[in-house]
Amino acid sequence: MTELDNTALEVSPESTKPEFVKWLGALWFKPGATFQKIIAADGKTWWLPLVLLSILQLVKNLVEISARKAAALMAAPVLPQGMQYITPDQQGQIDQSVNYQSGIFFTFFIPLLLGLAGIWIIWLILSSILHISLTLGGSRSGSGTTFNLTAWASLPIALRLIIQIIGILITQSLISHPGFSGFITIQGRATLIFSTLLGMVDLFFILQLIYMIIGTAHLGGVTTRKAIATVVISLLLTMLLSAIPAFVSYSISGMNITRPCVVET
Repeated sequence: MTELDNTALEVSPESTKPEFVKWLGALWFKPGATFQKIIAADGKTWWLPLVLLSILQLVKNLVEISARKAAALMAAPVLPQGMQYITPDQQGQIDQSVNYQSGIFFTFFIPLLLGLAGIWIIWLILSSILHISLTLGGSRSGSGTTFNLTAWASLPIALRLIIQIIGILITQSLISHPGFSGFITIQGRATLIFSTLLGMVDLFFILQLIYMIIGTAHLGGVTTRKAIATVVISLLLTMLLSAIPAFVSYSISGMNITRPCVVET
C-alpha cells in the first residue's frame, strides 16, 4: 500500500464534512470571516439554511395543531335564540363546517404552506431586490453570491422559530401578536399596514439585518455605507411587498385580517 493510500485511510469523517455545514455554527461567533467564505464559495449553498428553516417551520406547525383546533372550536358560530327550529340537516351542515375548520387541513396543511411560502418566497424577493440594488450601485457580484448571502443571513430566523416552538409548547396557545405588532390597535388600512410591518420586526430581524450588512460589506466594490443603505432599502421594499396580502384581504372582507408569514425575512 502506498503512502498516498495510507493518507486517504487516515482521513477522519470530520475532515470530509462539507465546509459549508460548519458555517451553521461559525456564523454566530465569527460572522465576518464566515461571510467571506460564503462569498468566496463556489456553487449553491443557499439550500442548507433554507432547509433548516423549513424543518423548524414544520415542527412549529406540528406543535400548533392542538392550539389551532382549540381556537377554531372557540370561534365556532353561536346560534341565536329562535334557531332551535332548524332542521337536522341544517344542524348537520353547521356541525360539519365546525369540524372542517378544526380539521387537519386548516390546522396544519394551510399554515404549513403559508409558513414555507413565507420562507422561500421572501428569500427569493429579498435576494432579487438586493442583487438589483447592488448591481445598480456598481457591484459586480453574481446573483448566486447574493442568493447565498441572503439565505445564510436569514439564520437568525431559526432562533425565532425555536423560541416560538418552546413558547407554544409551554403556553399551549398561538402567538397572536408577533414582533412589535401588539403595540398597534388595528382600526383601518393604515394601522393594518403599520401593524403588519411591526409584526415582522423583532430582535431576530435586527440580527438578520446586521448579518446582511456584514455580508454585503464584504462584496467587492461595496463600502460599509453603501452596504447599510442597500440592505435597509432592500428589506423595506420586501416588507412592503409582504404586507400586500394582509392589505388585500382587509380591503376585500372589510373585517377579516390575515398576516403574512415572515424572515416569521
